[in-house]
Amino acid sequence: MDSIRTLFSTRRAIDRRIEKVIDYAAIEEQRLLAEINEYEATDNVEACFRKFLENYRLGVEGNQVAEIGVWVAGF
Repeated sequence: MDSIRTLFSTRRAIDRRIEKVIDYAAIEEQRLLAEINEYEATDNVEACFRKFLENYRLGVEGNQVAEIGVWVAGF
């Protein structure tokens, strides 16, 4: 029987620290880069991001966006 380690990518250590909540107001570039690298976008997630960004663009162009907050959550 294979070990559980064989189920995971060898590109990253399985015992690495993974933040539970990310505050992107933090200006720690390495921390932000690490979080972006951890994110796996499925086809559905990509489609949802594209829809959001298109609607956001339309809101900005129409002067309908005063404040913005986005919460991306998932497992």
